[in-house]
Formats: sequence, C-alpha cells, structure tokens
Amino acid sequence: MFGFMKIKFEQLELNLAMDEEKIIQKEKDAGIPVVGILKRKSRKPAMAAKKKNGDQTGNKDSAKGQPDEADHYRNGQAKFQDRDGIRTIYFMDGNIKARGPFDGKNLQGEWQFFKNTTRLWQIGHYKDGLKDGKWMRFTDEGVIEKTQNFKDDEILKD
Repeated sequence: MFGFMKIKFEQLELNLAMDEEKIIQKEKDAGIPVVGILKRKSRKPAMAAKKKNGDQTGNKDSAKGQPDEADHYRNGQAKFQDRDGIRTIYFMDGNIKARGPFDGKNLQGEWQFFKNTTRLWQIGHYKDGLKDGKWMRFTDEGVIEKTQNFKDDEILKD
C-alpha cells in the first residue's frame, strides 16, 4: 500500500513541475520576464489554530487567565495588544503608535499618539470612543504646535 502511495506522490510532484514549466513558458511567450514561481505556504493551519485557541499570541492575562486580544500584520507584528485595561497600538515595524485606556469596547481617558520615529505626536482625551476635552499636537522638538478642545468628537470654538 505504501509503495502505491509513493508512486502517486511522485506522479503528483511530476505533474506540479510540468504545470510550473507551462506557466513559466506562457509568461515568457507573453514577453514577461520570469525568474521562477513563488510557492506559498497555506494560511489555513494558522487560521484554524486562531479559531480554536481564540488567540494568536498565546499570552494569558494574569488577572483573568484569559488570552490577551491581539491581531497581527502580515509580518507577524501585533497590530495592538490589550493588557490590564490599556490598549497599545503598534506600527508594522513594532514601534508604538498609540497607547491609552480601553474598556473593551471604547477608547477612554488620556491617549498618547506617536510618530513612527517614536516621538510624541499628540495627547488627547476620549470619552466612550469620542474625542472629548483638550487635544495637543507637538513638533518633533516637543513644543506644543496646536491645541484644540473637543466635545463628542466635535471641535469646540475657542
């Protein structure tokens, strides 16, 4: 039985190699330069594990024993992480983009926003996910560049 399976597997590999050659030839005939064919790994096992475990990091929130919620960029970098009521949002390269209180549904309280250079860019307040209160934007030197006041996500006139 295993000999039969080995023959089938070898035939499958041969068919795939022939298909690759046909694809490369079609591209060359169309005048498209071809180096080779990129072979991708399936994402299905990772997606199945995510659904099964409900978490991609495997980290546990020590207080509740629950997985920390995290989503990831294609390079594997977490987009955000929630821990102890604080949400941290990341740039693709891992630098912190923003950080502040999160009640599981909405942004709350004082949030800090950073440029990808890791310099502080803005500080502002949220109430139930809406801008509320004083917001300050900073220059690269750390000097306040602009101040605005918000109520329910609307700019208040000074």
